[in-house]
Amino acid sequence: MVSSINSKINARKIWISLPNVTSGAGLSDNHIKLLKRPEIIGVILFSDNLNNSLINKPKEAFLSIKSLIKSIKGINSNLILSIDHEGGLIYRFSCIFRPPAAKFFGNIYKKDKKSALNQCERASYLAGLDLKKLGIDVCFSPVCDIHESDSQVIGAKLRAFSDNISIICDLSIAWLE
Repeated sequence: MVSSINSKINARKIWISLPNVTSGAGLSDNHIKLLKRPEIIGVILFSDNLNNSLINKPKEAFLSIKSLIKSIKGINSNLILSIDHEGGLIYRFSCIFRPPAAKFFGNIYKKDKKSALNQCERASYLAGLDLKKLGIDVCFSPVCDIHESDSQVIGAKLRAFSDNISIICDLSIAWLE
């Protein structure tokens, strides 16, 4: 029993972020040691991984992020590079396609299911193209929560497709396709 528990503990992997690291040159020796640790499965990027001076320079911003990802992968090619770029108010870099908020597709679905599914799939595809070009392996989207208007995280930010589970499932599948 103890050996089974120990193997589960030893098998745990974690995802990390690299706050304010905006280039490969910004990776310290401590960052490099951390990225080489076997417990680290991946890195999630946030908006602070882009130098503020590049925010209004889409081409330079894109190349900067791509270079950072290449530097991280150069340290440990097994790392999974990720982002939470679901669209609407939740996006990390303005230099990549920004889909509308999930609720946008839910609202269309109520009027025209086929159009909503098509638009949702296309939006996801466009975001995915840019993320793939950057070297992102995983995008943590869509948020498959149930819309609750009084929720400051989900409802207020329109992060859920709908308050209807069937609509959420249909649009989530369209997003994934």
